[in-house]
Amino acid sequence: MLRTTKANEENYLLYLRKQEEARISDALDHQRISNVLVAEAATVPFKAQGQRLLFVILGILFACLASVMVGLVIDRLDPSFRTPEEVQDFLGSPVLALFRRIVSDLPCFWIFFGLREQPFGVSPDPKYLYFSPSHREALASLFYGIETGRGFLALIAEPGMGKTSLLFQLLERLKGSIRSAFLFQTQCDSRELLRYLLEALGVESGPEADLVQLHSRLNQFLLAETAAGRRVVVFIDEGAKSIRLRPRNRAFVF
Repeated sequence: MLRTTKANEENYLLYLRKQEEARISDALDHQRISNVLVAEAATVPFKAQGQRLLFVILGILFACLASVMVGLVIDRLDPSFRTPEEVQDFLGSPVLALFRRIVSDLPCFWIFFGLREQPFGVSPDPKYLYFSPSHREALASLFYGIETGRGFLALIAEPGMGKTSLLFQLLERLKGSIRSAFLFQTQCDSRELLRYLLEALGVESGPEADLVQLHSRLNQFLLAETAAGRRVVVFIDEGAKSIRLRPRNRAFVF
């Protein structure tokens, strides 16, 4: 069987060679060339062997050398000082202190204190409220007073103690369960205060309405909310200014 297979393979190769010779002969006859004879088919004497590993090693060495040279050139051209000795040699004076160079778009005090966002905004942010024992007690008292339906609550503290932030925190916890109005501007007369209150509650006050009409609209709104089972809470920040109390700042909750 092997002998037969070998013979068939030789016959096939011979057939292919004869076929190629016949194709070449036909092409020569077609071109009317009669003095050319193909003695033997062209063969490649050897196959080129690639040296890929050598090229990779040479490329890595060249890249390292080039990076070192570029670094040296940049370091040479950089005019900044790197050591206290360089500063002292340049100025001719002793160096008293060194400060780390900060390359950042953030403000310096953010980086110094490790802050991630602006802690000092225009309005108080309840996220930064520190719950000391007195703050916890005040918040619990306000929450209890609202839940039990107390008519009037006063939060009294010195300026900067977090009254407004505490009220914002209370509003955040009561969100969705009450109708609220937060008043900041209280340096006005009773008619203007009622207008501010109605506007904060979403009630149309009317530019020509007098004090009696404003009271009537507020009462109608409160009766409607009570019938619907909703509580209305009014927050007045800096409430002492509206009732002419000066010893301490006050915030009121109705």
